[in-house]
Amino acid sequence: MEEVIYKNQKILNNWWFTYCGIVKTRDVVTGKINFYIGASNCETEWEDIEYIIDLGTKLTKEQIKEILK
Repeated sequence: MEEVIYKNQKILNNWWFTYCGIVKTRDVVTGKINFYIGASNCETEWEDIEYIIDLGTKLTKEQIKEILK
């Protein structure tokens, strides 16, 4: 994946489940890892990623660990 920064968030990875996605980012100012989850049906993958960062639900690392159990 090419390096993309959106609103101080470097996109590290993303996963898609039909119209739902999880986006993993790193804040370029604080270095903190963030996860966002949301539904999107935009024209492109990058628009979906931006939409989820803007309007999706922010998940904690603990929530991600619980989901993976």
